[in-house]
Amino acid sequence: MRAVFVRSKSIRLKHRFVLDNLKLERLAYWYYIVYICYNAYIKIEGVYTMYEIKEISPEEIQQKLEKGEKLELIDVREDEEVEAGMIPQARHIRMNDIPDQIDAIDKEKETIFICRSGARSGNVCAYLQDKGYNVVNMAGGMLDYNGETKPKSQIV
Repeated sequence: MRAVFVRSKSIRLKHRFVLDNLKLERLAYWYYIVYICYNAYIKIEGVYTMYEIKEISPEEIQQKLEKGEKLELIDVREDEEVEAGMIPQARHIRMNDIPDQIDAIDKEKETIFICRSGARSGNVCAYLQDKGYNVVNMAGGMLDYNGETKPKSQIV
């Protein structure tokens, strides 16, 4: 095992990561998420760029699903969370697995990301939007969703 020390002057945080068969891309992904959480902007060669993430309310999603619209929904919560209930039309890809399964997401198609409160899915949206994906965050997450839910094990 090897310890790596990462320090950023712009966010003044020190993180100690222990690398044991972790991919550097995953390490970079988590560092990026910490950076996004701390600042709503990223400094690129002296220019600050604001990330405007599109959002949709749980009520809007529920109405669209009731009308029979086909939506691309991805739930990024952990296994035990989706077992408690998820939107039946959604796919489950844990937040940690997004970098490994990025090819499973259509870059051109609008994809709505879901989590418990909207924070994790917002971070995933920022990460993917930076890579050129068409993403939307469900604001308020499953805490605000009142539509039909099923445990993941009951979804075929």
